[in-house]
Amino acid sequence: MNGLLLTDGYKTGHHQQYPEGTEEVYSNWTPRSNKYAPKGCEKVVSFGQQYVFMWLHEFFKDNFFSKPKAEVCNEIKEELSMYLGTDYDVSHYEKLHDLQYLPIKVKSLPEGVEVPIRIPMVTIVNTDKEFYWITNFLETILSTMLWQPMTSASIALRYKRIFKNWALLTDAENLAFIDFQGHDFSMRGMGGVTKFSSFRNGTWGCFLWF
Repeated sequence: MNGLLLTDGYKTGHHQQYPEGTEEVYSNWTPRSNKYAPKGCEKVVSFGQQYVFMWLHEFFKDNFFSKPKAEVCNEIKEELSMYLGTDYDVSHYEKLHDLQYLPIKVKSLPEGVEVPIRIPMVTIVNTDKEFYWITNFLETILSTMLWQPMTSASIALRYKRIFKNWALLTDAENLAFIDFQGHDFSMRGMGGVTKFSSFRNGTWGCFLWF
C-alpha cells in the first residue's frame, strides 16, 4: 500500500490550513485518560515505540521512497481527486519523494516504564521547515499502532500484580506459577497480523513481566 494512504482523510488538506509561514509543528503522544481502564491501572506502560518507528521507516522506504515518483504520486493524486471531488495538488508529496526520507525527529520515554496519565510519552517534530505538515500527517498511523500495545501492556502489568499479591497471601512458595497464570492471550485482541508479526521474537509475549 502507498505510504501516503496511511492517514485520515481530513488530514489530506491540513498542509493548506496551517498559518502562512509555519515552519515547525511539534506534537506529542499523551495518554489523556484511564476512564475505561480496569480499576487499578493508574499509569500507562511505555511500550512499542521502537518497533513502531522502525516499522514506519521501513514501510515508507519500501512503499513510497523506493518506488518511482510518478507511480506513487499519480496514484495518490487519482485517489484523492476522486475522494475530495477536486483536482488534488500532490506537489508537496512529490517534494517529499525527492527528499527520500521522513524528515522527523522523535523523542520517547524509555520502554517498560510506567507513565502517569496526561504525561507525554513520545514527541515528534519536523526537521525540515518545508515539511511542517508531516508531523501531524503521521499522527494517524502512529496512534493506531501505539495505543493497543500500550493498553495491553498496562492491563497485563495490573494482572501480574494481582496474581503476585494473592500468591504471596495464599501460596508464597509457588510464585513461579504466576508465569503460567499470566501467559499471553493478547494477540486475539489485536487489530490484525501486521501489528503483531514483528513482535514474535519474544518482546510481545514478555511484556507482562516488566
